[in-house]
Amino acid sequence: PAPLLARTENNFSPPFQQALASVRLDAATKLAWQSERFWEREDHIYGGLGYLEHEVRFLWYPSNGLNTREGVLVGCYNTGALALASGAQSIAERAEKSRAAVELAHPGRGALLRHPVSVNWKDIPFTEGPWANLYPGQTYDHLNTPEGRVHLAGDWLSQIVGWQEGAALSAQRAVLAIVAQARETSAPRL
Repeated sequence: PAPLLARTENNFSPPFQQALASVRLDAATKLAWQSERFWEREDHIYGGLGYLEHEVRFLWYPSNGLNTREGVLVGCYNTGALALASGAQSIAERAEKSRAAVELAHPGRGALLRHPVSVNWKDIPFTEGPWANLYPGQTYDHLNTPEGRVHLAGDWLSQIVGWQEGAALSAQRAVLAIVAQARETSAPRL
């Protein structure tokens, strides 16, 4: 991620270094439960998101393992300010709020939730956040331009921020730029 690269010892030009340092990572927290698949049996929900009027904004239902006995229900996936607030909570507090959100959507089913697992992306070493909120403009354009022989790629340098497809498209753009740069420097001079 750009903020971590900006903190490394490097010889980037001051404008490039400033562009790296200006990139801000978003916040995200996630909590998942093991559970009987009550959402399928009782509510006929076979994957997707359920939005709530709750501090846990949505539930994420699995779209794999359909009609098996158990599954993993993401009982919280908060971003932005909500993630900053839930990230400051203990896992037990996050689990309590998640269970309340599941109860709101599926009354009486919170008791079926077991083994909560949670992550706060700000706490993950070497990433420190889920994705960068970087959109076309001066910094975006600058970081998508090679710094000498250094070419950057990542989901944060794509129009599809935060997704695997964005990372692949960004890598493809970087490879094409490397090829063009190599052709330019190795072309015979007339």
